Order: sequence, then structure tokens, then C-alpha cells
Amino acid sequence: MDREGSPDSLVFFNLPASGHVNPTLPLVAELSRRGTKVLYYTGDRFRDQVERQGAEFRSYGRHLTYEHSRLPSNYLRVAGVLARAAEDLMPFSIAELRRERPVVVISDAMCPWGRLAARATGIPGVSSLSALPIDPSLLREHTTPAQFARAASAGAPGYLRFRRAARRLRRTYHVEVGGLFDLFLFRDRLTIVYTSPSFLPDAERFDESVRFVGPLLRDTEDPDPALTRSFDDTPLVYVSMGTVAAPSVRFLRGCIEAFADGDETLLLSVGVNVDPASLGPLPRNCIVRETVPQLAVLHRAALFITHGGMNSVSEGLALGVPLLLYPQSPEQGIIAARVAELGAGRTIEARDAKPARIRAAADAVISGPYREAARSVGRDLRSAGGAPAAADAIEELIAATQGQGNGEPGGW
Repeated sequence: MDREGSPDSLVFFNLPASGHVNPTLPLVAELSRRGTKVLYYTGDRFRDQVERQGAEFRSYGRHLTYEHSRLPSNYLRVAGVLARAAEDLMPFSIAELRRERPVVVISDAMCPWGRLAARATGIPGVSSLSALPIDPSLLREHTTPAQFARAASAGAPGYLRFRRAARRLRRTYHVEVGGLFDLFLFRDRLTIVYTSPSFLPDAERFDESVRFVGPLLRDTEDPDPALTRSFDDTPLVYVSMGTVAAPSVRFLRGCIEAFADGDETLLLSVGVNVDPASLGPLPRNCIVRETVPQLAVLHRAALFITHGGMNSVSEGLALGVPLLLYPQSPEQGIIAARVAELGAGRTIEARDAKPARIRAAADAVISGPYREAARSVGRDLRSAGGAPAAADAIEELIAATQGQGNGEPGGW
């Protein structure tokens, strides 16, 4: 392949998931504003959002063989799904890179087909890390031996599928998939992380190839004036448990009951996997929506009740909103613990997720010092540089590698 490539184009491979696409949209807009042609590959439902940033949307089409909203919660099983997806998508991805000849390939850290195709074709790679950068030691620190044993037992078939797929990919394309954590949190020549160093535990373990740019707050959301007018005159408690796994109906009902007699407006964003009718009769101060313009809502919120996903936590804190966290995975537990350590929120465990305890925890966060701590963390997150800093780092990599190999020559 001609390593010069197209002088003003790059390829971005991403998952078909809001929590991975949304953090990158301001970066895409910034690169497009600077004159870079961005070819953005993801699921079809993100076409409008991608094109509004000035990028060219590209669909995976029939080559994408899994449904992201149905991913299992067990990490080992997810590894099996994504490794199999990489096998399916590699011929397509390599063909696209050979045709487009970009100067750099950006891949979500959980997009193995993107970074493997870049290596197979000898193109410099950038990893876009929208999750918390964790390693096995940090995960073990926040997981009991019993939890680890249960997860390992339940995920063993997925792990075997991952290892078999990794061997086939190595034989076919002469690229190394790496270990389990390389699949989820892969670091490349340049890794862009959408948080700040001070938010991370032990951030000093990262070298200069990792650029912390803070959350990239979007200004292109579709407004919903009727929704925001409905809580203009009351304190707003916003509940969202993410866009991938179905939230616990029991927990959502607990939140509804906790605030049923309050003066606040309770807004629940429940996603596509919850039937609003399953929540039962709603009190007058409760609004349920499938989706909402999250940033517009957070600008008005007195409290954000969330599962603790990195994107949601970063957006809430960047806007100075204190958090009540109900984590559903080990990674979310680590994030929740860090938020509590910084004084910007509290965690509620499953055993305490009863209406009275939810209400007590929410009142403590709303009335305590948490909002000021959230604002302080938010100032730090916003000072990390945002989309311009991320675009600068990518341009520096392009300048450093233009006309050179990337040190990872592919042989396929």
C-alpha cells in the first residue's frame, strides 16, 4: 500500500452504540472544520448525527453481524462476540482502507476490526477510548473473588470463542489480536481518552501516547422545547441507566415511588428495552421517555441518577451535576467509587435500592456539598482541552508519520 495516502482524509471505525459514537462527534466536527475529510463507519441509525458533523457516513451494511444492544453483560462473552465480529468485518475493513488510502485510522478501543485492519495495511492507528482505562489489577481490586469466579465460569464459552477467533485472525492476516484487555481497551500509537488525568486512579501509569482531552460536549442535539418547558419551575431529578443493557424495572419503579410525593419533577429516560407500561401508574410529577436530549436535560438537573457509565458520568460532572450512582458492572463500580472519592456523588447498592433509601440518598446528595464538588470536577474535565486538543494530537501524529511506516508492518 502507498503509505502517503490521501493527504486530507482519515477513517474512523466505531461501534454502533450511542455511548461510543456520541463522545466522538465534536472531534469529528472539529476535524471537518479544519479541512480533514472524515469517513465514519458505524451503524445505520447514526447516519444523520455523523453527517451533521461534516463527515461522510459509511455503513457496515450486511458485514456487521451482531446487534450491539443485545451484547451480554459478561465481559468474556462480549469478547467472543467482538472477536467473531472482527473476523466478519476484516475483509470489508481492509478493502475500504485499500480503496480510500487514509493517512490515519481512528478506531474505538472496542473495535478490533478497525485497528487490526489498520495494522494489516500498515496505516498509523489512533485508539478512541470512551470507557474508563482500566487494567486487570484495578478490576481485581474492585471485584470480590466470588464475583470473579462466577463471571469466569459464566463467560468461559465466550473466552474460548475469543481465543479461537484470535488464532484465526493471526493466521489469516498476520496481526496480533492481543489479550482480553487489548480487545476492550486497546492502546495504539495515539490513544485519546475522554476524561482528565485527575479523574483516573493512578493516572501516572500512562505515558505521553495517551492524551486526556476531557468529555467532548455536543452542541448538535435535537432540542425538545416541550419537554424542557415541562420542568421549568421545579427542581429536576433525571434518571438514565444507559443505552445498552435494559435497566432494572424494579430500580426504576423504586425511583418513581421515592419521588412520588415530592416537589421535584422526575424524568426517566428508559431506552428501547423497557415498556413504559411495565412501570405502572405514574404520579403527576413523573415523565417517562425512551430518549431525551441528555445535555439539555443535565443543564437543568439538580441530581443525575445513573448507572455510572463513563459517558454519562463525564457529561453530568462536566455540567456540575451531582450524581447518585447505581452501578451494574465492575467498570461502572470503579467509576462510581472514584466519583464518591472525589465527593461528587454517592453510590447506592442493589440491596439498598428501596424507595425510602433511594430518597434518603438523593436528598443527601442534593442538599449536601456534592454539587460544589461536582462543579470542581467539572471545571477540571472541561480544562483538559476538548475537541481542539484531540484534533491537535491527531494532526501531530499525521505529521510525525507522513511518509513513514507505522512500525507495525502488515503482511497480508
